[in-house]
Amino acid sequence: MNYIVRLIFIGFIVTSCSNAPSISFSTEIFDEESLSICKQDPCSNVSLSYPVAAGDTAISEKINTLIERHIIEALFMGDEESSSSKSIEDAATNFILSYRDHQADIPSEIDTGTYVAEISMEVMSRKEQLISFKSEHYQFTGGAHGNNDVVFVNIDPASGTMVDVSEITRDFEGLQKLVEEKFRLKFKIPENESVNYPGFWFEDDQFYLSNNIGFTENDMIILYNPYEIAPYAEGPIQLSIPLKEVTSYLEIIDL
Repeated sequence: MNYIVRLIFIGFIVTSCSNAPSISFSTEIFDEESLSICKQDPCSNVSLSYPVAAGDTAISEKINTLIERHIIEALFMGDEESSSSKSIEDAATNFILSYRDHQADIPSEIDTGTYVAEISMEVMSRKEQLISFKSEHYQFTGGAHGNNDVVFVNIDPASGTMVDVSEITRDFEGLQKLVEEKFRLKFKIPENESVNYPGFWFEDDQFYLSNNIGFTENDMIILYNPYEIAPYAEGPIQLSIPLKEVTSYLEIIDL
């Protein structure tokens, strides 16, 4: 397989009714077979799929830089706060080398195979004021099971910059109260009981709104990854709320 294989251009077009740039997305694929270090020696499994923006050059370059950095950090296994890798190829190489470097130190009873990294990132929704991406991560680095995470990435298509949900919330307390009501309803938690009543792990028995929030065309998705508020066996804890019920709490008007 080539270093990066460009797939068929996908019809993801972000348009505006005014002067916001028009952005389109294609999907690119990368795996360990693309790396020179894997030509002779076996390598850990690396499978990446992610969107690449095109259109307005300045904006698409900013978006692609954010996406690339997201992939690089998702592959990072070091002790530092962030990866020093400058490209996805470098990050994949370092992930593979980390297994080779530590292989001799991994007890045979927990080394059930080489490391595995799978990242699949896709566009969830494309609106005039916000592009929302869903990034699914799976890593296995030995032990009883791998780690699964889902991360939402929101980008302003007008500037190509990442948007934190706090930046587009006009009434955080009201939004958190609404989400807690929906959360209690979904998991059948009575009003007079602690939010941890079914076995959740909210600190001090106080509900808090996850900052891992994404948007589909019709819903706002709030997600807590494994170990955040529940054991690994419970998997991701996800709540969907129709956009029409949350728009009054947000600055974004075109959701």
